[in-house]
Formats: sequence, structure tokens, C-alpha cells
Amino acid sequence: MADNKRSADTARADTSTDDALREAVKDLNRSCGPRTVEALIGLLRSFNMAVPRRIAGRPVLAFIRYGQAEGATRGRGVAITADCSRRTGRYHVHSVFWDEFSSRWEGTNGRYDMTWEAARAELNRRADTEIQP
Repeated sequence: MADNKRSADTARADTSTDDALREAVKDLNRSCGPRTVEALIGLLRSFNMAVPRRIAGRPVLAFIRYGQAEGATRGRGVAITADCSRRTGRYHVHSVFWDEFSSRWEGTNGRYDMTWEAARAELNRRADTEIQP
């Protein structure tokens, strides 16, 4: 039956190292069926894709999404993250992109240990050089 087919997303959740996630997916599959699980996974992925919450384990404080450039991956932008480990009031700026395979935001080209004012200026400088949505 087509309803009992599992997608790659469901299979990935079933093999997760997170016991709570694995049990939740199994319970949902039993009580609601695979179509509901697939819809839930799609909904959660779209929530995660809207804006990054964390980059490299650090909370995102500011984010600007770039427009779609020809030949570029969709879901790109620039983000400011906080350095919470040292509580120094220092910030990091990253170019970020949505990774379809891992379903999370990844950061590259980081500039680290900046003041808030310098981080905001860098955020705006990077955004100004890109196509806007």
C-alpha cells in the first residue's frame, strides 16, 4: 500500500541518535499514519528554513536574507551571532545558507570578536553587495 511507504525523511528520523525524536516519529506513524508524519516534517522544515535560529551553536541575533541570484543556491543571507561562551559582548558575522540535505542553516566566511556596532556595519555591508528579495 502506498500509504505505508516511508520517505527518506521518515527513515532519517527513525535512525536518529536522538531517542526522543525516534520514539516521537514511531508514535506519530502508529497513530496518524505516514502522510501525517510527512506533512509534519515538511512543515517543520519550512519553519526552520524561514530564518536561522543558531549558527555554529550560537544564537542568531540578526539576519538578512539575500534575493535569488541566477546560479546561486536559494536560502542565502548574512547573520550576526552572539558569543555566549565568554559573555564578553562580542559578536560574529557569518554568510549563511540553507543546506537542503541536513535541513539546517550553515555559516561560512565568519568575522569574529566584533563589537555590536562593527557587526551591524559588516552585516549591512554584506547585504548591500547582494541582490535583495
